[in-house]
Amino acid sequence: MEFKIRLAVEEDALAISKVLSSYSDEIDDDPELTITSIQEGIGTGGRFVAEVEGKIVGCTAIQNFNASNFDSTDVEEFTDKENVMELVGIFLLPEFENPELENGLLAVAEEDVKNQDGKMLIVLLNEGATPPEFISDSGYSFVKTCKEADGTKFDFYKKEFCCKH
Repeated sequence: MEFKIRLAVEEDALAISKVLSSYSDEIDDDPELTITSIQEGIGTGGRFVAEVEGKIVGCTAIQNFNASNFDSTDVEEFTDKENVMELVGIFLLPEFENPELENGLLAVAEEDVKNQDGKMLIVLLNEGATPPEFISDSGYSFVKTCKEADGTKFDFYKKEFCCKH
């Protein structure tokens, strides 16, 4: 399958919302996830889309890690906001889920982190969740489980980058 990965633009917001809503009812029911909020997110950078034959079939996003939701002693090593980025997720339409597309989106996100002088990319998964193959296959390592203020626990995985190349 031929695909292209590119930086998202505001006009992609509707297609991105369709990808996200096909992924999970939880995402679809999120009142904060609107076309406007997706457009605002695109405006901050770090958003990418995957296209097949001109149709957006997947997306990913990275953002500065926000440690304020967690106990500060739990996330001490992740609180250097300039150098720690979070992979928000890799989302694909069900009929396009495959490792090649996942790895392509991950590679673009990692490259963006390096280009911003990022030192670490982290992925948060619900406690005990089986990591997707792209996590274990791409050199991410489990760090620890941290708890949010509301009691929700997340397993932290990280990949460190030595320097901008």
